[in-house]
Order: sequence, then structure tokens, then C-alpha cells
Amino acid sequence: MDEQVKIELEPGITFYVQPRTRRWVPSRGRGYTPGYYTATDREMTRKSRMSVHVKNEDVFENMVNRRNRPVDEWRKILRDRVFPKVGLPRTGMKWSQYAYCSCPCSPAFILPGWFDANGPIEKQSWDTCDFTVEIDFAIIVESSASLIDKLEASVRAAQVASHVENLTPVPVELVEA
Repeated sequence: MDEQVKIELEPGITFYVQPRTRRWVPSRGRGYTPGYYTATDREMTRKSRMSVHVKNEDVFENMVNRRNRPVDEWRKILRDRVFPKVGLPRTGMKWSQYAYCSCPCSPAFILPGWFDANGPIEKQSWDTCDFTVEIDFAIIVESSASLIDKLEASVRAAQVASHVENLTPVPVELVEA
């Protein structure tokens, strides 16, 4: 399997399986020939990741909401509605803001081992897959009524968008609200 696979689990929840690919990086250090490229093992050795995205969320809404993600509601939805259907373990995952790199730009759940499209793998290998789940906002709201109203987030996102379009600084209170 070389390409991403899309699976519609139920209305409002879409599951993606993304196999890892070898990345080639410039050779460095002792024992390497300068100018040649070697495959990095960083992606192979890390455990499988599960990213969660909100359907129909635009870039500005994502930016406004990046510090107040409903991680507990996502975890509950994954355990109850996603993992039983795709054969992933319901326990042992942990949230990391630094799941894919050393900056907090790509948060995800770290699964408790290595998985491919068919289930768990005994040891790390290039057959490991990462997963993405797209969840409709209505499903998240029905799981927890205490979340920020989407209309409020959309209004803040529109305000941020107007600042960006006018090339004016975005006030901190809009981003960190």
C-alpha cells in the first residue's frame, strides 16, 4: 500500500490510513559521502500517530482554536466510535503537541505501538502507518455541550481574516481567546 486510503466510518467521521514513506536526506557526519542522500529512520522508529481534524474548519478557525482543542472529547469519540471499527487499541494513546516534529505545529495522539493497515506490527518497520480522523463539528458538540460555540469561533476567525487581508497585526486577544 503506497497511497492514502480513505474510509467513511459513519456520517461525520472519515478515517484515513497513510503509509509512511522513506524520506531521503543529505548525508552528513562521519562515514557518509558528502552530496549523497540516505533514508532517514526517524519516521520508521517512532510509534504510529493519530491526527484529528475538524471537518470544514478553515485555516483561520484552525489558527484561532489551536490552543483550545477539545482533546478529551476527541479521545472519547476515538475510543467509542473509531477504534472498535478499525481494530486499534482503545487504551494507551497519549496526546502530544509535538507528535510529528519538535515544534508544536503538528499535534496528534501517539498510539501505544506500531500499526499498519491490517493491525499491530510486532516491531518497527517501514510498513508502519499513521492515521487521520476527520470529525464533523456537530459530533464533537453532541459529545460535550460545554465547548465553544462554533459561531463564536467563526466570528473570531473572520476578524483574524480581516486583519490578515488588511495586513494589520492580529490582536493577541483574538488568537488566545
